[in-house]
Amino acid sequence: MPGLHLPAEFIQDIKGIDETLNFVWHPFEVLYEDNVMNEYYGKLDDPRWHIQEFSGQEIWGHPLTLPDGSPKPDETWHIWQLNRAQGGWNHVSNIASREPNHLMRIVRRLGREKLYKARYGAMEWNHKMRKDDEDLEARKQDAKDQQFRDIQGENKWLTRKAMENLDRGITAPSRPTKDIIASFAGQGNKTKITREITDREGGLVLPD
Repeated sequence: MPGLHLPAEFIQDIKGIDETLNFVWHPFEVLYEDNVMNEYYGKLDDPRWHIQEFSGQEIWGHPLTLPDGSPKPDETWHIWQLNRAQGGWNHVSNIASREPNHLMRIVRRLGREKLYKARYGAMEWNHKMRKDDEDLEARKQDAKDQQFRDIQGENKWLTRKAMENLDRGITAPSRPTKDIIASFAGQGNKTKITREITDREGGLVLPD
């Protein structure tokens, strides 16, 4: 219901993009992938992709279960699109959060998708999405590689020191320690605790 389950403005925005977009409540996690979901028996060679009743609930797809065999909870709204050409429904997006910023991102993405498909076609949109995903993964990997190089550079002096010790035959761990004075209000004598220092305290730069 608008205003109860999802904001009325969000529902209007989604319907304004395409009337074939609809909201479906998912009580459990299901498999849907890129298959067309229908209300019959799915494909003859793979009957998982159909709307059915499971554990007293309507579900769209093949239910995923926990190790004890019980259905895995989802309890979120999803957006599905009616595919009249293939006589079923396509999964479009889950609604992971009802925060306004998250809902606005969904509206903008679906609006951009519709415009892009209208101009270039569905195949080009799918190609663009794959390329965007690949570019994102490449940027993430580049960031990891750069972080590794930066850390290696910061730790170079420690590596050099370790190599010099090896050349001199010093291989036993030095096990440096740190004294910590512990006390509390009203305590007469201070308590000293000696412990080994951590890698960071020893000057080693580590990733967050």
